Amino acid sequence: MGVTAPPLTALLAMGTFGRPHGVRGELTFWPDDGHPTPAGSPLGWGLVWVETATGLRPLRVDKARSAGDHWLVTLAEIGTREAAAQLTKLRVLVPRSVLPPLAEGEFYVADTVGLEVRDQDDRNLGHVVSTFWNGAQDVAIVKSQNGEETLLPLVDAVVQRVDLVKKLLTVLWEVDESVDEPETGS
Repeated sequence: MGVTAPPLTALLAMGTFGRPHGVRGELTFWPDDGHPTPAGSPLGWGLVWVETATGLRPLRVDKARSAGDHWLVTLAEIGTREAAAQLTKLRVLVPRSVLPPLAEGEFYVADTVGLEVRDQDDRNLGHVVSTFWNGAQDVAIVKSQNGEETLLPLVDAVVQRVDLVKKLLTVLWEVDESVDEPETGS
C-alpha cells in the first residue's frame, strides 16, 4: 500500500479482529468497549492499522455492517478466508483524526494510561498501568507506589475529573487503610 505508519500517539486502539466470516475474506471486528457504534462505523474510519509482529500494517475498510455486539468488515486487501484468518486476534488502531470530536468532560479510556490517580482527599493512589473492558464498563488497573494493583471502574460515579494536561485522574474512592488481623483459633 506504500503508506507510512503514523506515530502511535496519533492512533487509538478500537478493538480486535476476530475470526473470518464466510469464504470471501470478511471478518469479525470486536470493539474494545463492547458497543457496536460509539465511535462510528468502521466504514467511516477508512484506513486502519493492525499491530503485527513486524510492525503496523495499513488496511482499508471497504464494507462494514453491524452484527449485534460486533461488526463484520470487508477489507480492500483481504479477499479470502485464509487471508482474513491471518488477522485474527490482531489489534485494530485508527487515526484519532477520523474519530468524532469529544464533548466536554469526555475522554478516551486509552488516554488514562500513565495518569496519576488521586482520590477526593488528594491522596495518591498510584498510576494507571492499563485498562480493559469487563463486559459492563471500562476498568483501569492502578498500581500503587508499593506495587499493589487496584481495579478502578471508569464510570461517572467514580471518575470526578480527567486532566490530560496535568496527567491526573481524580476519583471518588474509599481507601481501606484497615489491616485485617489474622484470626486466632480458640
